[in-house]
Amino acid sequence: VGEFLGKRHDFNGQVRKAFLDTFPFAGLGLVEALRIVLATFRLPGEAQCIDRLMESFAEAYFRSQPVADGAAAEDKPQNPLAVTRWVPRERSAEEAADRVSGQGGGPEDGAGEEPTRVPMASSDTIFILAFSIIMLNTDLHNPGVKKKMCLEDFVRNNRGIDGGKDLPQYFLGDIFEAIRDDEIRLHGASNQAGDDQVIDDFFWEGILLRSESIDAFSTTERLLSEAPPGTTERDMFQ
Repeated sequence: VGEFLGKRHDFNGQVRKAFLDTFPFAGLGLVEALRIVLATFRLPGEAQCIDRLMESFAEAYFRSQPVADGAAAEDKPQNPLAVTRWVPRERSAEEAADRVSGQGGGPEDGAGEEPTRVPMASSDTIFILAFSIIMLNTDLHNPGVKKKMCLEDFVRNNRGIDGGKDLPQYFLGDIFEAIRDDEIRLHGASNQAGDDQVIDDFFWEGILLRSESIDAFSTTERLLSEAPPGTTERDMFQ
């Protein structure tokens, strides 16, 4: 399934997007949404296929979130993938059970209360952050990685990814804790330790280079030619 969805042909792309649009992403934290999607199929081995899957995931997830106040008030037509939307923070199991889709305040809600969601500029922020989560998951749970990433490292890796702006540290901290406390496991993945190879710095630099070339009103279709060939889900998640 994963290989079919990740192919570059038009029909495969249409099926991929239709498939991801079936998920109820509204009101879900990003890590929670990734867990649901990655439990349904096995990621293909080609890095470019993974790129297409993550891009379509980012678009479907971003479209499912509510538009930020005032973002839809402009007269000019807007790309739904490049209009600022509210993205929920990660929640505990108890909070998730009480979630109401589309509700939850921004930073201004409730005097003295922490915000429950943050504004993000485009689906490209979700795309980059999804790859960053995959790297964090690899780093924290692959026994071959001796020096584990800390919160400060994770925050530093994600500087300026939201249209040149930083995401709030509390938002990234929630993601870090969610992955630290509960590993994302792939559909059909073995629980045994795998090879020591993981996504390396060269691959991540390719993701960040993409973020620097994003047009303000459209999602780039540039693929990650910098990614090492043959990168597999085993390398990425174990």
